[in-house]
Amino acid sequence: MGFAKSAWIESQARGWDAPDTFVCAECFEDEYLKSVVANHASEKVCGYCNNTAAEPIAAPLSAVMEPIAGALFAHFEEPGAAGLPRDSGEWIGEEKITYTADALLSLPLHCEDDLFEDIAQAFHNTAWYPCAKGHWLSLHKHTELDYSWENFVEEVKHGSRFFFGTVDLLEEIGEMAEQLGLVKTVPATTSLFRVRAARPGTPYKTFEEVGPPPPEAATAGRMNPAGISYFYTALDDETAVAEVVQSRSMQIVLASFTTKTDLLALDLASLPVTPSVFDEKQFDEREAILFLEGFVDAITQPVAKDGREHIDYVPSQVVSEFFSQVFRTNAGDKLDAIVYPSAVLPEGRNLVMFPPRDFSYKLTDQIELRSIQHREVRQPLSRQARGVLMRLRLWWAMCRQRAAGMRQGSRL
Repeated sequence: MGFAKSAWIESQARGWDAPDTFVCAECFEDEYLKSVVANHASEKVCGYCNNTAAEPIAAPLSAVMEPIAGALFAHFEEPGAAGLPRDSGEWIGEEKITYTADALLSLPLHCEDDLFEDIAQAFHNTAWYPCAKGHWLSLHKHTELDYSWENFVEEVKHGSRFFFGTVDLLEEIGEMAEQLGLVKTVPATTSLFRVRAARPGTPYKTFEEVGPPPPEAATAGRMNPAGISYFYTALDDETAVAEVVQSRSMQIVLASFTTKTDLLALDLASLPVTPSVFDEKQFDEREAILFLEGFVDAITQPVAKDGREHIDYVPSQVVSEFFSQVFRTNAGDKLDAIVYPSAVLPEGRNLVMFPPRDFSYKLTDQIELRSIQHREVRQPLSRQARGVLMRLRLWWAMCRQRAAGMRQGSRL
């Protein structure tokens, strides 16, 4: 077999042919592709942006085509090869068929324009159907888990609330969390903060007055069912205030605590950075993080206090009860708490502690009250509220001008 024929067969097998050009890292936005260029750099001049250097900065485009093609083939397939059926000559789901450029943009691939055109034209195929594992009915792992989560939410809200019929999903979430290093130790001496609305005439001096309510007084919250008392705190005082203060002016009690022992927590506020879609070695990790990002957003999104919150909180309550009562680490340890992002303050982090499992064990064995402060908090108007107020003022000024004009006209 001649060299030319061997090269042609190899080209057909891989599905692309790259032009004999060289590209530098600056032509790509994706950090992983930048690293591929750096690892294969052999030329001192970029053939696309004309960037030059004393040392090699540009790699053969073929070296970068390999991870790009891997990502494209992982998410798309030629309709016929994907097994897409036909009906009277038309593809079933033809509206989903896309072209190479659009498929690359959806990954997303962002790069210099001429470079993008060369990459798109390098592929033999031009029409693509979005799918996983090369089959039109296959789904990526994070999409399968998204559907499972939607079914879970529907089941616990409106089906069988007190039956863990989807415990497999929760166990898989726990496994992913541990694999990604999200089960962490909150060390002793960590500061925690809790805010309560101050009742006039109440001195607030003891742990019982600023701590969690007794079980008989515990209403349903984001993480706890009614009648089960969780200890809600924040990891900084600003977040603690933002979680409670909803009006412009409010009298509050700010209590600060210190952990006396290490706490084992599920940290949902520190998800790893999502790996590049072009990094084939981290494909499984990327799938897990993509799902967990949506999962965390779902259980921490703001809930309107319209009387339905006792229903809207149910999914996150079931998740919390699972991690409180059922979940065990690979070492057999139980969790003490969940750390989760604030729904009202960017970068804010909350920590909710589960009630002690042993009735002889008290929360004060783990937490120590450090100080209590009485404050009046005045919240500045948000940008949206300021905009509404400005429009109201303009409207009122127009009304006054119109009324003045009408009065002037009546005098004439």
